[in-house]
Amino acid sequence: MRILYIAHFDCTTNEGNAAHVSGVVRALAALGNEVTLLAPNWFSLPQSRIRYIHVARWRHAGFNTITFALMCLPVLFWQLLVQRPEVVYTRFFNMLWWLIPVLRLMGVPFVVEVNADQSSEHLAYGRNQLRRAFWSFAESAVYKRAAGLVAVVPAISASIRRRFPDLNARIAIIENGVDTTTFAPQQATACRQVLGLDPNAHYVTYVGMFQPWQGLNTLIEAAPGIVATCPEVIFLLVGSQGAEHLQLLSGIADSELKARFIFPGSCPPHLAASYIGSADVCVAPYNHLVALPGEGTGWGAPMKGSPLKVFSYMACSRPVVASHFREAGAFVQNLGAGLAVPPDDPVALREAIVALLGDPTLRAQMGELGREAVQAHHSWEAVTLRLVAFLTELVSG
Repeated sequence: MRILYIAHFDCTTNEGNAAHVSGVVRALAALGNEVTLLAPNWFSLPQSRIRYIHVARWRHAGFNTITFALMCLPVLFWQLLVQRPEVVYTRFFNMLWWLIPVLRLMGVPFVVEVNADQSSEHLAYGRNQLRRAFWSFAESAVYKRAAGLVAVVPAISASIRRRFPDLNARIAIIENGVDTTTFAPQQATACRQVLGLDPNAHYVTYVGMFQPWQGLNTLIEAAPGIVATCPEVIFLLVGSQGAEHLQLLSGIADSELKARFIFPGSCPPHLAASYIGSADVCVAPYNHLVALPGEGTGWGAPMKGSPLKVFSYMACSRPVVASHFREAGAFVQNLGAGLAVPPDDPVALREAIVALLGDPTLRAQMGELGREAVQAHHSWEAVTLRLVAFLTELVSG
């Protein structure tokens, strides 16, 4: 299949959105599809079935997506004219509506991937009424003209149907995946040696962004109790450092406790895999901000997205302690790959982490079950096979 893929951000960063695009695009090409990628940045891959077309943008806060959409319009028109793709696949962004006239003019069906519930994003980012109205317009303009939508969790699909009841487009639920080659089981001692970590310590590890909804403040609150029971514990928080990182540091008042937190910063996937490999326990302590409006935060409540970090932990055969949302803690506990705890509950988080730190046999069993589940259902190849089947149905139907 000839697929034109649009990504409005730098696809070479260490962030989850870049990992998603990289995983899907590479898997599409590996399955024999011809992929043309329009993006601000991409890897150099000689002899690849991926054809990368650079789209310039102004890298300035508030202007990234606007300038990308403006610059993408003529590039998209030319590529549609020359490459004649069978379908255009794009992640949703708030200026995507600007590209619709060209897509309709050329008669190429387009499918939109939706990675977050915007009603939840409004609350998480504190968007005012004007910005909410603009996002609602952008969603409506895009969704109603798309040949189909891909939601990464059922709750996103349900939210779209609820907010746009007259929508006729088909919506497929296709969850996130993970690169099971890069994120693979490794010996903890070897990883610690490579990273220069104390080989005799116990490591509680988080890999990801430091946004407010990640619940890292809950981990900091739980830390004194964990240290009291396991004096050799070290907390590894791996992710980009900025204002949110400084806020986390300010929340650790005790200097001795602060010394137990290591912030290595953002790192490429192979190093992220090594940090996970060095861990005894991996955590995803999401708080109430990931909950969907009106859905609550009880056991199995849906969250606003599909957590890549959980799949990465499982792919590396590490046990997971996560908040008990449907796509996080409830998911791993039902698989036997980890433990689920209530969000915003440092006592429950502490007890779960301490229980796993004290039981290496259980940790190993959970790690094996997690790896098996990811290989079977959540590799990028498995995810992309489902995506290609959906695209084929839309194009042929």
